[in-house]
Amino acid sequence: CIFGLLMFLKSMVWNRKESAGLKRFFLYVDGVLCLVIAGAEIFGYSSIALYLFRSFLYSVIAALIFWMLFLFTAGLLELCFSGLPVKVLQRNSALLVRQCVPALVAFYGLLFSIFSLVIWQVYPTFAEAANSFTNLGFFIGSFKISPGFILMVGLIIYGAVLLSRAIQALLLQEILPRHGIDVGVQLSITRLVHYAVIVIGFLILLQALGLELNKLAILGGALGVGIGFGLQAVVNNFVSGLMLLFERPIKVGDMIQVGTETGVVKNLGLRATVVRTFDNADIVIPNSDLITGQVTNWTLVDRNVRVKVPVGVAYGSDIAKVLDILLTCADNNPMVLSQPQPRALFLAFGASSLDFELRAWIMEADNRLQVLSDLNQDIEAEFSLAGIEIPFPQNDLHLRSVDEGIMENILLTK
Repeated sequence: CIFGLLMFLKSMVWNRKESAGLKRFFLYVDGVLCLVIAGAEIFGYSSIALYLFRSFLYSVIAALIFWMLFLFTAGLLELCFSGLPVKVLQRNSALLVRQCVPALVAFYGLLFSIFSLVIWQVYPTFAEAANSFTNLGFFIGSFKISPGFILMVGLIIYGAVLLSRAIQALLLQEILPRHGIDVGVQLSITRLVHYAVIVIGFLILLQALGLELNKLAILGGALGVGIGFGLQAVVNNFVSGLMLLFERPIKVGDMIQVGTETGVVKNLGLRATVVRTFDNADIVIPNSDLITGQVTNWTLVDRNVRVKVPVGVAYGSDIAKVLDILLTCADNNPMVLSQPQPRALFLAFGASSLDFELRAWIMEADNRLQVLSDLNQDIEAEFSLAGIEIPFPQNDLHLRSVDEGIMENILLTK
């Protein structure tokens, strides 16, 4: 124990930065026990020193055994998942094992705790230790909070979450892609399945806790009153999220415009929707705003959009030449579609110019601004070569009456 205490001091002095978290905790436990055991032996308490030393040694051996069993079980699970004739299980065997790790840790941690009670001679047998451990607890009203109760609640919640993730992975990787369903629809379906499984798990948990579901009507009524007074916005966003998932006016991956902001929908939740702008900023929009407000969805039906390029030329310009240049610029742009054909229109006689507009279709809404910039540059260059002027706003001022003194000054200056 003196040697172990020296090793503890060495680790704390020379390897202080490497000893962090759980490792530091076990080092402190080791150092304190070694100090207590050595002190008890030195001061003549040999029986206490022997009891502590033997119990501590057996606990370390038990911990190593359970750790090896944990690693063996995890490896066995991965082997089983990868050997099953189901492709989704084979591809996600490592992920499934990681999802099972918390349950394995809880199981072997519980066994180690019960064995420790026997090792430290708190109980003579494993059966008595297990029985006492599961019956340990306290009452809150009519509910008894015990390790078994906590374990049951944890297993139900963990099982519901794990089942939901497994079903989502099966739907996204195997079932839905096989039917050629759009990605946004797949995400909406899996999200609804996730919430359905969680609700079923919650109902099972209430049943396991002894609550009768028919008595929840009173609780639901009280909850409805509270919602009516304090949670109107939350419920409004929740209902709007359900409407978005079912009606699907907006899907994940759509390019939408809300107010002055334009971006791509990244996540469609039950409370809010996350839109990533082209500046790489994420905007969290409450679902009620998307339902009640005006939203422009550039890719609801398909991703083809029309680009409009307004152009003004000086009075006296050759109109046929202008129309020909506009169509030529559209035809020469590689991102402009040939079908539907581009159109050049003479729209109006403006205050300072003849107003034209070029309308062209492109395949991707994401390229709308880039195509608009390219067409503007090409049109300006072609107008310069053809000698067609793009006028600026100008006004003619006609004076009906002028002060005589001002007229005299003007005549004198001339």
